[in-house]
Amino acid sequence: MSAGYMGQFRGVTLPLWSLSVEDGLYAFTALLFMFSLHKSPLLTASIIVLLLLGERYVEDPTTKYRLFHTFVSFFAGNLVNIYHDRLRRLSWVWPAIVVVICRAGLADGLGLASLPLLMAATILLAICLPQGTFRLPDLSYGIYIWHGPIMIALLDPVGMGRNAQWVIATVLASIFISALSWYFVEKPALRLKRQ
Repeated sequence: MSAGYMGQFRGVTLPLWSLSVEDGLYAFTALLFMFSLHKSPLLTASIIVLLLLGERYVEDPTTKYRLFHTFVSFFAGNLVNIYHDRLRRLSWVWPAIVVVICRAGLADGLGLASLPLLMAATILLAICLPQGTFRLPDLSYGIYIWHGPIMIALLDPVGMGRNAQWVIATVLASIFISALSWYFVEKPALRLKRQ
């Protein structure tokens, strides 16, 4: 509930810090839906600009990352979603070039715009990359949630060292537990969602 500010590095499951932040973002999005503002590019861009301006006055790097950068990423993703149909027609090469330019620091001259540009290009790259024709279960969220507890379980009680075997065991166990989570929790919960 503290977004990771309490219990930092004391055996807590660190990846779960984002859940309270995500809940706040989803609650804010619900408000936007209530007032039919969720598809407003002007409002979304304004929120991004306000967040970037506010971040300039924050010294704590944890707060910058967890609250400001995460929120900017969320709303940059929302902006991509608003223009999804048009952007989906782009070649994946263009967002890939933008990501490389941003990651190489060549976009630093853009100042505040470089972060949302990188986030939007990364999301757009994922949308525009060629998609496989076979269906795999969506284990991404389960892996994100479960890898932390699995790492902690293997490090302490099992006493497994931080080596190749630990990495392999963590990856395999995370995939297995995430598959169970997908088939027995997430997929049935998604069936309850109203369309």
